[in-house]
Amino acid sequence: MFDTERAEQPPKQGQQQRHLPIQLTRFIGRETETAKVARLLTGARLVTLAGPGGVGKTRLAIEVAARSAKNFGDAVMLVELAPVLDAALVPQTLAARLRVPELTDEPLLDTLVRALQSKQELIVLDNCEHVTTACAMLAEHLLRTCPALAILATSRELLNVPGEVVWHVPPLPPEDGSILFVERASAAKPGIQLTTSQQGRVTQLCERLDGLPLAIAGQIVWEWRAWEHLDPVEDGIPFPQDARGMWMNGNGICETAGSNLLLSFRNLSTVIEIERASGAIVWKLGAPPLSGQHAPVELANGNILLFDNGAIRADDGTPHSRVIEVDRATKEIVWQYQEHPVDNFFSARISNAQRLPNGNTLINEGVFGRFFEVTREGALVWEYVNPYFGTFDFSSFGQVGTAEVNRVFRAYRYSPAEIERARHTG
Repeated sequence: MFDTERAEQPPKQGQQQRHLPIQLTRFIGRETETAKVARLLTGARLVTLAGPGGVGKTRLAIEVAARSAKNFGDAVMLVELAPVLDAALVPQTLAARLRVPELTDEPLLDTLVRALQSKQELIVLDNCEHVTTACAMLAEHLLRTCPALAILATSRELLNVPGEVVWHVPPLPPEDGSILFVERASAAKPGIQLTTSQQGRVTQLCERLDGLPLAIAGQIVWEWRAWEHLDPVEDGIPFPQDARGMWMNGNGICETAGSNLLLSFRNLSTVIEIERASGAIVWKLGAPPLSGQHAPVELANGNILLFDNGAIRADDGTPHSRVIEVDRATKEIVWQYQEHPVDNFFSARISNAQRLPNGNTLINEGVFGRFFEVTREGALVWEYVNPYFGTFDFSSFGQVGTAEVNRVFRAYRYSPAEIERARHTG
């Protein structure tokens, strides 16, 4: 991930201390937003830049802070909270940034108040969304006790502190997004020249990326690390002999209607739902009933549909596959498809299922290249077996040898409207 390679401007004796990172790339667009937010800070003491990940809240905050520095005689300071995983450490993070020592005979908040009470400072609290409550409590306490202090926060969630003024950061317009894309591309490949047709495609790309500057610039806009949230005992690696990249085998990700994410880990026989902002696990289903599942999706009724591969079953010794619909609230299976005898339907790896608008289910038995449609009652509507074979190298599974296979990793049915939309968006 490309970072801004941050370096700080060293404070000079008797002058304002400006602890803002020096940016190595040009700030593109946002002139109107910068001016408006800077103007807000002249009348409000807590301004929150809100918006989704990657929309450019941090960069805008730094530009606003630099422009507003003349109004804060003592200091302008950025406090980065993204690395802070424990909300209780938010005050300590601010103290460390201010170089305020933590005293054994005084509460840290009192020490911070003493350090800031007479100061005219602007503090930028960056990336508050995963420690929102702690940031809100800290901000409210400091603003009530330090009359010349102002706070500029960036967050996907509001702080909900009295007096908070919220500025929702909009996406970059296509013309600015195109300029950003070309500048970053030129840095990677100097002298690049786009044709008129290519410029049109770049504009389309920026629109499809929702005008998110970090996405346009090819930077990571969001990430989640399993080891920070899964339990090493409860979610222990069942097959340590597998290649390291296969230990958990994340094989599916799906956005829910509430903007959370469903993640599937085949080797853990576990599906989890995580809150995008905090990364917290809010729902979890493991074995039994799951066994090496693939491709969970949320249905319109809120239930979860997935292909349960069944290579090693905790509740049944016979390897077999099934497609199941799970009630999210009760975690009970409310519908399933399997064949009789059960091992007639078995795909130890890959595969998926899709609930169709007519209520039927499209099922992909991936290892055998077979996909078919069944009714709610399990009646076969049609089926197709992939006639095309190719050479498969088993080394990706830590095994030796090759084979000619007709496997189908995923199968989906697209509506005429979806097909037409894809044609127009390239």
